Amino acid sequence: MKLFVPAAHRFVRQRTNTDWRYAARLLPKISDYCPELTVTAQNNVVADAMINARYGLSILRGFRALRAIPLSWTYSLEQDSPVFASDIRGRGFNAILAYERFPSRTFDLPVAWITGPTHVARKQEEGTAQTESGRIIEWKRAKAEQAERLIFTTQSARELFVQQSGEHLRGKSSVIPFFLPGIGDGDDISKKWENPALRFVFVGRQALRKGLAQTVAAMTPLLEAHPELSLTIISSQDGGSVTIPALPNILVRQEATRDEVLALLQQSHILLMPSTWESYGFVYIEAMSRGCVPLAVDRPVQRELLGQHGLLVGSQDPEEIRAVIRDAMGDVARLKRMAETGLEDFRMRFAPGAVAGEFRRVIGEMLGE
Repeated sequence: MKLFVPAAHRFVRQRTNTDWRYAARLLPKISDYCPELTVTAQNNVVADAMINARYGLSILRGFRALRAIPLSWTYSLEQDSPVFASDIRGRGFNAILAYERFPSRTFDLPVAWITGPTHVARKQEEGTAQTESGRIIEWKRAKAEQAERLIFTTQSARELFVQQSGEHLRGKSSVIPFFLPGIGDGDDISKKWENPALRFVFVGRQALRKGLAQTVAAMTPLLEAHPELSLTIISSQDGGSVTIPALPNILVRQEATRDEVLALLQQSHILLMPSTWESYGFVYIEAMSRGCVPLAVDRPVQRELLGQHGLLVGSQDPEEIRAVIRDAMGDVARLKRMAETGLEDFRMRFAPGAVAGEFRRVIGEMLGE
């Protein structure tokens, strides 16, 4: 089966354009894990120019003087993914696999659309009027009607989308986790759990949103009282900085490659990331793949992803976070069991081979194969 992914191949602001990078760079690697699927991303300079221009327009609307431009209009323009005959015809594609953006033309190919709900409360916090959020929901509903298959990354996302757009869409929906190639399994995790001195790690480019301030406030008294503990922080602190105390058992790095992050997670016992908002959280999954127990705020998506394998806190309150960490420190055997079951859950649900197999099953079902 051959799948076409409409996506910008060249795009501006690469560091923040995670959606385009996921579609153009990662989804095609499904073929590496499932040879029955050939996934090809769009490579069209005209489409790239149009996509970048539309992205620029959506950024310009952030300026107060241009707020008169309706958000729903710019959203629709940005979310429409231009597709040309030269991208499709004569290339033997069986279907279109679209991520977030919906193809402008399908050329009679069925569309499997990876999408998600509109988080109205979150958008209101960002300054989006409720009426505009309603129009975005309507746009998504219309595109969902056109799609042959809807794919959501979590059950929570599917439930909210169906609630917003109609129960009749449930029948053509599936849940497939994010495809994260290159993670694989870590080395033997039993060795690090022989070390009684727990290693903590925080990973998050956007320090404020990812909860670095709360992490530091929660951990500082523990690190002062227990010098054998350690906390490594990897954050470029985009969007606002956090003051970090100069303690000998706190190591701070601004940047790290993905391989370096995975190696650090392999050595660490607990990942601390009590984010203000997290629609998914790739690093939680990466932590599970390395036998590192994630700590997150207890929200539907994180509860679904982490299950019994994570430390869930009711809020970002540093005292509550510290209390949960203290309890964990008092029962390291339990922490180790969580790490082991988390690794097993990763292998079954989130490993790239498992996710690629789910794409094969769902797309095959859509095509009647």
